[in-house]
Amino acid sequence: MWTKTMNIRGRLFENIKRVLVEEKFFLIILLMAVLCLSLTSCASSEELVSQEEIMANMTEDTYYIMMSRENGDELLLSSEDVYEDGDSNVAAAVTIYLEQENGYLKVGEIQSDGTAYPVKSDENGFYVGSGYKVELYDVVDGTLVLLEGCYVSYDEDGAETYSMEGSEVGKDYTTEEAQSEYEKLEAVYGEAKVIAFM
Repeated sequence: MWTKTMNIRGRLFENIKRVLVEEKFFLIILLMAVLCLSLTSCASSEELVSQEEIMANMTEDTYYIMMSRENGDELLLSSEDVYEDGDSNVAAAVTIYLEQENGYLKVGEIQSDGTAYPVKSDENGFYVGSGYKVELYDVVDGTLVLLEGCYVSYDEDGAETYSMEGSEVGKDYTTEEAQSEYEKLEAVYGEAKVIAFM
């Protein structure tokens, strides 16, 4: 009888202990989720800045332009890397802000390599380039995304190797396909409109 009572009490104690451990684990998970959500909402609100704040932080070398996209996005583009190209002020590096309800969200920066490759745009997004790359970026759900990047590199003997990356690029491609895509994207970059700054 005594042994039976001890076994029942032991099992009862073990069950209570197990439930308490599970509840603590559940509470810890719940607290972590609440903390993550509060940090995310704080981070989002802290990243928003007003147009006045952006303008106040600009130097005398900073140029900007407001841009309306076909998808409805309103963007503010700024650059300190501006140079004259004919009658226009163009840039090799641009910071992109996306207008939100309560301000502007800095979504990122894009950069070409040198003044021969100004930042350009069309309905597909923003283009940057160099003698070794052509990249297409766009703002997707408040984030600057590399949609397609095509690259060429050279070995010691001058042999070319082409590669690609980006959210719209598959994992499997041949060097010939990468070269073809590079040439296509380079042609699109050539036809895209140069972003002219004020």
